[in-house]
Amino acid sequence: MEPYAEYGWLLKVTSYAKDTKSNEQWALEIEKTSGYIILRIGRITGKYQGAGFYVVFEAPTLGLVSPEITCFERKANAEYLFDENLAPGAYCEQIIHGTFSGQDGITWAYNLP
Repeated sequence: MEPYAEYGWLLKVTSYAKDTKSNEQWALEIEKTSGYIILRIGRITGKYQGAGFYVVFEAPTLGLVSPEITCFERKANAEYLFDENLAPGAYCEQIIHGTFSGQDGITWAYNLP
């Protein structure tokens, strides 16, 4: 059974999303808390599954004034993981030309040019 399928929607990129819409290649997710909203789109198939982009909105507690698009690669806590045979940066740095900005243990984040 797909994660949370009993609620009528499937989590494809993270376990925190409130809603997911997807096709065979990409998933679009919305995560909303009291402090922020994240719009996330991630690959769910292919060589770079588990990689994608997110934008954080409405995060005054985080000091975010204007949203920025960030490239990400996920290694754990996601249904679709970035290929363990690929080094971090194989998608966001080498293909998208992003600059590594940090990681939280499961997600590598990259600023876009």
